[in-house]
This record gives sequence, C-alpha cells and structure tokens, in this order.
Amino acid sequence: MLDVSFQFHGANKYTGRILDARGDGVNFWDMAQPRKIYIREWRKYRGLTLVRLAERVGMSQPSLSRIERGDQPYSQPVLEALADALSCEPADLIGRLPGAPSELTLLINRVTPEQLETVTTVLRALITKAA
Repeated sequence: MLDVSFQFHGANKYTGRILDARGDGVNFWDMAQPRKIYIREWRKYRGLTLVRLAERVGMSQPSLSRIERGDQPYSQPVLEALADALSCEPADLIGRLPGAPSELTLLINRVTPEQLETVTTVLRALITKAA
C-alpha cells in the first residue's frame, strides 16, 4: 500500500511524504520544494505594471506583489483571473516562462513525418468536437 500526503508551509512551499510499506520496512521520503511561479514574468511580458494588473483582476497591489514573490499563496480563482488578464492559460503562470514553447509545441516537434497525418486528423477531430 502507498500513502501520499502533501502539506502547505507558506510561500509556495510544500512538503510531501510518501510511505511505502514493504514487508517489515517502511521507507520515507520528505521533500520541500519551492514551486516557481511566473506571474511577474508574464506581467512584464505583456507590458503591464503591478498596479495595472492588480486593477484588472480586482485585487490590491500589495497582495499581487506578495503572490508574485511567493510570499502569499494564490487560489485557483485568482490564478484564472490573472491568466485571463494576461491572455494566457493558468498553467502557463505556474509552468513556463512567456515565449517558451508550450508542451504541445514540444510534442509536435517530436512527431515523425509518418505520424504527422494521424496527429493532424486527431487534432482536427478534437477541435471539431469541442466546437
């Protein structure tokens, strides 16, 4: 049996604990990793000041500044509002620098010429189905 738990410690730092029971022995792994967020980079990429972005999302400039620095946690609604104001996806704000290729771009660049027709057909079908 595997037991996994995570705990928030503030400033976008989490501790995860994995208990892997094997026979009589139990192995523990603890990890505390600050999670990099890219809100400041996206804001500057879009040419917005801290004050202007805070106004767009309806929050105070000090709160937004603390979120950018990682001193204050963000919620999913805040992340979605920021992404909307910055014309990107919420995952972009916590996953990549502006201008960096998306995961989809990286995957498509690995497609062989033989796979290209299949990938194109699947993507067209997904887009048509979503519309």
